[in-house]
Amino acid sequence: MKKVGLLGLVLVLCLAVVGVGYAHWSKDLHVDGTVETGTFDAEMSQDPPWDNENKDVGIPDCTLLDNDQDGVYEAVELTIVGAYPSYEAYFPLDVHCIGTVPLHINKISIEADPFLQVTISDENGPVTPGDQESPVQLHEGDAYWFDVTIHVLQQVGGETLPEGGATLTCSITITVDQWNYPYE
Repeated sequence: MKKVGLLGLVLVLCLAVVGVGYAHWSKDLHVDGTVETGTFDAEMSQDPPWDNENKDVGIPDCTLLDNDQDGVYEAVELTIVGAYPSYEAYFPLDVHCIGTVPLHINKISIEADPFLQVTISDENGPVTPGDQESPVQLHEGDAYWFDVTIHVLQQVGGETLPEGGATLTCSITITVDQWNYPYE
């Protein structure tokens, strides 16, 4: 009987030692943290337009547009007042990353009056909208400069440019995506 009592005492002591060890090895930890995400946005800006004439008949104008009313210009309307055949105007524009998340320019869209021949070029030469092999990627503070050249045509199909100086418009819209989105 003494052996059973001694064995019981040893088991109780072993259980107490295991309990104390477990109590010392476990602890509740509370971690508090703050996650700050980046911002994503791009904006267009312009330099003054100029033209190929010395007589100041045609007047190039550039208006930045905030289509979604968020305070950021994502499109531009280019206007030529007093346009005549072979008149050319040049519009230096840029897209710059104003957020902390890198972006790539996914698409450049052009909508123009039929009498306008619009070309875009950057430091590497002519750019065909929607036909870039790889997107232009911009990081915070980076800018992509490009020039829009507008040439006024005299005739399109069977229609002739009205005499007396026409007012013609063209709009350019840039679509950007986060740098890690698939390029279309």
